[in-house]
Amino acid sequence: DKKATYDKALQYYLKALPLCEELGKKEELGAITVNIGDIYSFLKEDTKALYYYNMSLKAYGNSDGSLNVYNALGKLYRKEAKYDLALKNHNLALTIDKKVNNKTSIAQSLMGLGNVYKEKEDYQTAISYYKKAEAPAVEIQALHELKDLYKDMAKAYEKSADNTNALNYQ
Repeated sequence: DKKATYDKALQYYLKALPLCEELGKKEELGAITVNIGDIYSFLKEDTKALYYYNMSLKAYGNSDGSLNVYNALGKLYRKEAKYDLALKNHNLALTIDKKVNNKTSIAQSLMGLGNVYKEKEDYQTAISYYKKAEAPAVEIQALHELKDLYKDMAKAYEKSADNTNALNYQ
């Protein structure tokens, strides 16, 4: 079962955490704490997720690794309907993505922005971001991202009563 797998992963991450701190391994500490945050987010323990995401940001500092944390924070805030914070964090990630030319993360950040607008029921803006996300995802054949992107596009088109395009992206 998925929860048992997450619980087991959490045990190992929590064991690794003090080792990274002791050894001063900032990048590893950032990666471990964002993963712990993701697990807590999955388990719907948002306060703990936020704590570990902030710990991850502190570990990464201004390094490129923080882009994953910003996207994770964007998802968390979207889930909590804190849309301004969600948009802010996805945009922070996108700025870093573009600086380092990380096409997968560019697509993910744009999709995150689209998802926030879809939640806000601003379907045209959501679709606009989804279309922007499509180019880098297609370019690098990011199949997982494309699968999610087309599913989200279909939902946004359906919600905006554009059934023809909704069908095209299913």
